[in-house]
Amino acid sequence: MKQSEPANPKNPRLQQNTICIQGSDIAAEISGYADIGMKKEALRLIRRVLAKRRILSEEFGEAVRTIGVFFDFEKWKARLEAAYDRQSRKFKRKTRPYMVEMYGSLGEWQTALQFLSVRKPSSASEIFFGTLQQTASSKAFCLIRWAVFSPEHTSGTTQLRLGSMHRLMSHFVETR
Repeated sequence: MKQSEPANPKNPRLQQNTICIQGSDIAAEISGYADIGMKKEALRLIRRVLAKRRILSEEFGEAVRTIGVFFDFEKWKARLEAAYDRQSRKFKRKTRPYMVEMYGSLGEWQTALQFLSVRKPSSASEIFFGTLQQTASSKAFCLIRWAVFSPEHTSGTTQLRLGSMHRLMSHFVETR
């Protein structure tokens, strides 16, 4: 071993995995700021993410989640739409559920329908909202129960998603 080499050299592959927990440093940072209530710092990062030409789906998801928790979607709608429209098809496919949740929270049901994929739903909220539009309410209630209490969805279901589902369900009951 040469004198200039460290005794325990760092493996770049291992180091990369420990830094990026959620696939993106910025997404992890936004999530951390949101979790401990640091609104200004989260807002600064959200602005930086939405201004980028290419955004990772994890970054966009954390931005939407944080905006839903701390801020008003109405004020951020234009920026989120512009950032979404600039991205690739693959990105749009991955982030569709976030757009459904945003428009559902705003009460723009027709616009939310444009982001649904009935053939290949990618989230519990997408399954739920698609079911409301196509079948009777009893099946929708079964899907809500599955989405909320299913082990694979319980850990990932945030208050924002539960709030969106609640708003969607109340809208469904009002319109029937």
